[in-house]
Amino acid sequence: MAGGLTDAILERMREEGNKKIHVDSETFYPYIEFPETWEQMKERFGKKFRYNLRSRKKKLEQIGEVSITCYSSPDQTAEFLEKMLGIERNSWKESSGTSITTNANQKLFHTKLAEAASQRGMLQGYVMELSHKPIAHIYGLYWQNTFFCLKSSICEEFRKYSPGVVLKAMVMERLVNTSAGYWDFVGPSEDHKLRWTKDNYSIRNYIVFNTTVMGQLLEKKMKMGNLFRELKNSGATEYAG
Repeated sequence: MAGGLTDAILERMREEGNKKIHVDSETFYPYIEFPETWEQMKERFGKKFRYNLRSRKKKLEQIGEVSITCYSSPDQTAEFLEKMLGIERNSWKESSGTSITTNANQKLFHTKLAEAASQRGMLQGYVMELSHKPIAHIYGLYWQNTFFCLKSSICEEFRKYSPGVVLKAMVMERLVNTSAGYWDFVGPSEDHKLRWTKDNYSIRNYIVFNTTVMGQLLEKKMKMGNLFRELKNSGATEYAG
């Protein structure tokens, strides 16, 4: 992470000249630092966004009873996974092939992770139900004062009511009221995340070369490859324009 301990060690190595170090890529991840109260949190949102939160929750309540349940203990894990996977199967992700249920390895990983996390007191899975029908979920972990939002989804038939947005707001309110410190979106910046926050941290990938002859040759090869890609992209852009 940029600004972290590993980042500082690599920078010191670069300054000492022991290694040739290059930043290969940098990705920005949005997060929320929670204030002391939910009222303070809502003040960060735009007027239109606050209105949409209220109106969408009200519309859901007009068509049924809205409830959310937090699943965290080992004896609750199987029920959470059943409801979470059911929502995934009924989401837009299913037809696009990106839902957990369409990838056997992902399904196994998240099943085992939820079971292990619940044993360690880290699991926080939330399910929103409308008149006892699961329609939205947030699959997260809570550790060292931070909520890590790993997965979330909604049933496609309720998309017009934005249950995912309503559920996030309700979960955030609970976290603020229990003095949580942070919400980590655990993924690159996307529009649906940036509606909640403008803050982000960055993850850097480095390439490290030795100062040997072979290391110098590999570094030059990398630089030439980057140059060719830049020229190619520049030419494609000019042609497209």
